[in-house]
Amino acid sequence: MDAITFSSLLGEAAKELFPQARLQISITRITRLKARLNLSADRYVDIFFREETQRVDYALIVSGERVFGLDNLGGWHCHPFGATEQHIPCAEPTPEEALKRIKQVIGLEEELRMMQKSL
Repeated sequence: MDAITFSSLLGEAAKELFPQARLQISITRITRLKARLNLSADRYVDIFFREETQRVDYALIVSGERVFGLDNLGGWHCHPFGATEQHIPCAEPTPEEALKRIKQVIGLEEELRMMQKSL
């Protein structure tokens, strides 16, 4: 996949799954992309794509900490919510599938916050 195609797929998925969020995409070279999907004041998704190596990274950041991630350094794997130091093998996600997983994690993270507040 090239950076332009990846950018287009990412933009469509972000608009569908996070319509209120702001997506900033920078193509740092014609073959490299860096994006940030701003979800709230303390929550965003950083995305990186490098066409030459097909390297892709998705990281959900909350209050400056990575709480979930997907990347393909050494093969596709996820860094699960609550244990981001782990590497759990997974299938290669499309940009839409990656953002859907991130949206699910956000739901879990919000649910956990609500439970903690009620204690």
